Amino acid sequence: MKYALPSFFLLTSFFTVVFVLVANSINLSPSRAVDNIKKSLAYSTSDIESEYSAWVPWWDEPASINSLKNSNNQVKTILPVWYQINEAGKLIETDSKLKEEVLKVAKELNISVVPTISNASGYDFDGERISKLLGSEELREGLVANLLELAQKNAFRGWDLDWEQVKKEDREAYSSFVDLLGKRLNSKNLKLSVTVHAQAGKVSDWDGTSGQDLKAIGNSANYVRVMAYDFHHSKSSPGSVTPMDRLSETLEYSAKVIPLDKLVLGLPSYGYDWIGDEGTAMQYEKIVDYLGKNGIQSQRDSETYSLYANFDLEGAEHALWYEDAESFHEKVKLAKSYGVYQVTLWHLGGEDPRIWAY
Repeated sequence: MKYALPSFFLLTSFFTVVFVLVANSINLSPSRAVDNIKKSLAYSTSDIESEYSAWVPWWDEPASINSLKNSNNQVKTILPVWYQINEAGKLIETDSKLKEEVLKVAKELNISVVPTISNASGYDFDGERISKLLGSEELREGLVANLLELAQKNAFRGWDLDWEQVKKEDREAYSSFVDLLGKRLNSKNLKLSVTVHAQAGKVSDWDGTSGQDLKAIGNSANYVRVMAYDFHHSKSSPGSVTPMDRLSETLEYSAKVIPLDKLVLGLPSYGYDWIGDEGTAMQYEKIVDYLGKNGIQSQRDSETYSLYANFDLEGAEHALWYEDAESFHEKVKLAKSYGVYQVTLWHLGGEDPRIWAY
């Protein structure tokens, strides 16, 4: 979706250029000057409403449906995780029990349905499945035809590819397939969304990002959903799932290589309870209940806005970090300062319900 900016933004752009020129004359770098302008614009950009979408996992559909009904019509698109690529490189359906109910509620609320196709294998993602698909013209063409047919049959508005840990050697082939699929879908008035790992354009970026060319994907897809979470995860040391500094790096890089009208920021609804370096993922409602039953108070971290609690329980030292409505909207506010006004949530039904009251 393209955003028509009010006239004061055009004036702001003019004064930004003037400020940069003045900055050069007083030995203040243009980048620092623009950073200062960006910070000063934080309040004015916050007046523009963000557009929300959310994933609906097949294993938590009852909670997702309940959240959808109580989201104050703020969720405009849902991405049900209903399809996968199997080991043979073919499309299969997940074990959804409430697909028809989800479609019914979405229709009643005038919400677009854009199903997600993943390459999940158990609790991880399998790049080999994507290699098999990309390496076969028959499989590629079969998938495209299948997606067009399913979209027409179910009144889907498009498709979301959540293909994670794509192999480095498949990078070019993956970009080519995204281009092919995007053109075929667009020719039928359908949209292509591609979900990608967060990147900062650094050598230190996680190896799992190497198969995703964000610039090429951004040129071909209608939407690019950047998963800005799990910077701390189940196998890491404790910390915020989405620290503000890492989020800022992700937004800065993403905004350079992906058109802003296509860029969608993915934010988490969950947290982790760590014992040592082993973390267990927990959703907001379960965390609140868990802390309440054990008489534990959480605190807000001043740098990340996330909530945390350090405590001893049954002889084990715990470090719990999680997100709530306040931390979510602080991160939405940061996204706005980079010109990003589309946000997607992982996942609907796991969030602090107060998110939709802001």
